[in-house]
Amino acid sequence: MRAYADELAARGYPRLRVGIGLHRGPGLAGLIGSEDRMEYAFVGRTMNTAARVQGLTRIHDATILVAAGVRETLDPHVPLRELPPTAVKGIRDPLATWEVLVPPNAFPDPTGQPARGTS
Repeated sequence: MRAYADELAARGYPRLRVGIGLHRGPGLAGLIGSEDRMEYAFVGRTMNTAARVQGLTRIHDATILVAAGVRETLDPHVPLRELPPTAVKGIRDPLATWEVLVPPNAFPDPTGQPARGTS
């Protein structure tokens, strides 16, 4: 993806990025729609929070962010960087998140560029 993002940037297009936001909790999953158009969806506060965490990847310039519920379940050896709690739409209290620090060469890039999120 980095090679393609570099190619697009060289042509003057915006750089492509991936941002993953993880949260866990209860929700409602099922088919929504009519006979003409049916979709499988997950709805509820958990999904809204996960979407907000994903949105914070842009603000914090991070590839993978996790909310408190996910952080509590991670292996303690997973390298994390705590970020400042951030106010987000639809959630009363500022949202605490942690960036998952990707070790260098965890996902080798064929172009030889270092992985994002390394320190």
